[in-house]
Amino acid sequence: MKILLSAVAALLILAVVPAYGEVDVIHPPGVLLQEEGSDQGRARTLNCVGTGIACTFSSGVGTVTVSSGSVTATQITIDFATCGLGSAVGKLTCQVTVIDAGVSSSSKILLSQASPGAGRQDDEDEMDFLTCRAVPASGQFVLYCDSASVTHSTWKINYVIG
Repeated sequence: MKILLSAVAALLILAVVPAYGEVDVIHPPGVLLQEEGSDQGRARTLNCVGTGIACTFSSGVGTVTVSSGSVTATQITIDFATCGLGSAVGKLTCQVTVIDAGVSSSSKILLSQASPGAGRQDDEDEMDFLTCRAVPASGQFVLYCDSASVTHSTWKINYVIG
């Protein structure tokens, strides 16, 4: 009985421990990469590239650090009573040239409607809204904002240049 148990134990050890030069398919070499907890695979080398990315290694621990960047939004006020294209009473479209040295003809410009303009209440922006677009050029962009209904109010617009 002892011989049989010893033989079974030896076979189990041989089955679990890989021979010299063989790859352990259960625990392959390298670092397990995860994205939000989901396995992405194993890597033998990590190459940290890109602005704001840094890799360090100390005492067997690798650390990837991503610096957070910052975004600056600029706020402007447009007045449909003076910039619009439409009737004299109220306007449906406002066209304004915004001068900004940071703009080039290939700039990407992100626009958003900001807090209510002068003389407007919060609920007015909930009921009436703007659709805005920008056409960039060197040192400026043309801002077009369309109102869902005729308006003569002032509006605050945030923009970010990318």
